[in-house]
Amino acid sequence: MGAITPFLEVSYGRVRVTTPGAQTRDTALIIRRDNPYLPQSIVDQMIQLNAPTLTFGRVGQDLGVAMGDNRTSTFRAVAGFDANLGNGWRADAYYQFGQTDTRQVVSNNRITANFNRALDAVDEGRFLTGTANGNIVCRDTLSPNAAVRDAAAGCRPLNLFGQYRFLPEARDYAFATSTQTTRFQQHVVAANLTGELFDFGSGPGSIAIGGEYRSERVRGSADDISRTNGFYISNASDFGPETVNVTEGYVETVVPLLRRLPGAELLELNAAIRRTHYNTSGAVTTWKVGGIYEPVAGLRFRGTRSRDIRAPNAAELYTPLVAAQGSVFDLQN
Repeated sequence: MGAITPFLEVSYGRVRVTTPGAQTRDTALIIRRDNPYLPQSIVDQMIQLNAPTLTFGRVGQDLGVAMGDNRTSTFRAVAGFDANLGNGWRADAYYQFGQTDTRQVVSNNRITANFNRALDAVDEGRFLTGTANGNIVCRDTLSPNAAVRDAAAGCRPLNLFGQYRFLPEARDYAFATSTQTTRFQQHVVAANLTGELFDFGSGPGSIAIGGEYRSERVRGSADDISRTNGFYISNASDFGPETVNVTEGYVETVVPLLRRLPGAELLELNAAIRRTHYNTSGAVTTWKVGGIYEPVAGLRFRGTRSRDIRAPNAAELYTPLVAAQGSVFDLQN
């Protein structure tokens, strides 16, 4: 009986990435004719054309860019042993725990509903009595509908005609911070046995047998506005906790058939089979059969036939879809 060697590994890593986004780019902002921020020359043209609204585009350079702050920490601990069983046989077993926590914070992220309310400004006096009094407010704060007024509580009108013409409180009303936190946890228990079979005449064959159990758990949370898909970018939502459990066992072997003969420096067969059960999708069998032929030293041919799968992980199964934006450029034109 050989020696048993225990082992323990512990690791921790932390990564922080800060990413500035692009400015907001709007191509279809709708402005009503009674918006008090409109230049009078534009209002006069709209009256002549009997146009109740106009559509304009704007790059929000003066509003700043969204700033992403992404932090990821990973902890891993594994404990087990290696054992020399003698006569060419070895065994090992281990338990592993891992946890990854991620937090994404996007500051200066535009709130779509607030921005639209703040953009729709009116003169309070002109709206209520027909006579302007210079008090510019958000239209929804004067709505006869109590639900609309309640939703617009705290709204500050936003002047986007020209650069930096808005009040800071108006910008603060239309922009906020989105957050998402996600935790992944994994537990693994595994054991393996390897050794040599009887000699096939060209050397001993080898075999490996083992089994493993894995449990993966994922959950995430987000801020209230993200849950309603209310931000311009980087919306998220709550999900989980969800768990994926995997149980599997395998057998592998390598058998040398010919060795150091004329025209056959090496001829070797290898094969493996694995049975895996997922609590999410049931059981599956994977396998491979291969061979190596080396007619002369330095010239080797290898062939393999296999059936393989890739099961989705917990994040792929349960992380919800979120809204995002991107650009596509036709480089041919």
